[in-house]
Amino acid sequence: GTYNGDGVACSEDLCVQDCVITCPPDVSVCAGCGQGSATGVDLGRPTVDGDCDGVVITNDSPAEFPIGTTVVTWTATVGNRQTQCQQRVTVKGTICGKKFFDKNVNGVQNSYEPGINGWRIELRDESGQNLIEKVYTKREGCDDGRYSFCVEPGTYTVLEVMPNGDWIATTPASYTVTVGDGGCDLTRNFGNVCLGDGGGHTPGFWGNTNGECKMKDGGSANPELSMLRGLNLRKSDGNHFDPTTYDQFKSWLRAGNATNMAYMLSIHLASMALNVEGGYTRSDAVVYAPGCGNRGPGNNFITISDLMAAADRAPGDGLGDDGYTPAGDSHRAIQECRKNALDAANNNRNFVRSEPCCF
Repeated sequence: GTYNGDGVACSEDLCVQDCVITCPPDVSVCAGCGQGSATGVDLGRPTVDGDCDGVVITNDSPAEFPIGTTVVTWTATVGNRQTQCQQRVTVKGTICGKKFFDKNVNGVQNSYEPGINGWRIELRDESGQNLIEKVYTKREGCDDGRYSFCVEPGTYTVLEVMPNGDWIATTPASYTVTVGDGGCDLTRNFGNVCLGDGGGHTPGFWGNTNGECKMKDGGSANPELSMLRGLNLRKSDGNHFDPTTYDQFKSWLRAGNATNMAYMLSIHLASMALNVEGGYTRSDAVVYAPGCGNRGPGNNFITISDLMAAADRAPGDGLGDDGYTPAGDSHRAIQECRKNALDAANNNRNFVRSEPCCF
């Protein structure tokens, strides 16, 4: 080292210790989509040990880096000596999103739909077979239901873990996400509803003394029987069933079988009609009806009123047009789907609840 700075060793110059320039280790930062910011992160500035005046540090790289690995070069000058540091900076991508309660089953989180905390989200490899990391959704600030993974460039599977049979997904249950391909859509949300009670009563209820009392609570069952005659109810042989007495109706309920699917569909349609008329069930309630719904992602949901109308009057395959659907009939499958949806509703298994269930 020199004292007077002329670069020539003189007798009056003092011996000083050389400055030591230390290159920092490689670093990783986690960024959102597209660019990783260097703000607040030492991306390669050399640290200088000792009392070294006149150190000039030059940044030869930009302050932001794309997702992936970038080599950053820094130049430090101490006196008349220069040192270069090369440092590898890996900018990871952030796969993130929210878990939300999809009240209106449209697959998109609306302002009135809350996030759900404590839901398990998994990150797996591209095949979806090997678990890399798991997290649980949590509250962040004023929002909730958030999750995130900080990952190296590559292709991943991110999925939700369904806690029990009361929950139904209204969005895809898993996604494939590629990080570092220049794409910027790394957000994946998961929507769900839970199913449960909607006030339904079964055909067994309407065929016993409790159901009889309810049908006769206005003094007689005539108004209810008149309502039922307005539907296209069918018998086992496919003929129309138009009850005029409660005993006729009770016998028809109790004799039900699925040899003719239109007969069983009729029984569950009649029971649901009585549930709505009796105030047990709302006609605008939404139920889960995979295969015969008309709303929500995949058309897997339907209102009670629409389900009853389809069962009764759907062109071609409703009870009004086809009252005899034995095995092999082309309309049997759709009638069975509607029967199953009404059966589940009469047994309080498939109503979309207005608030999240426990899990």
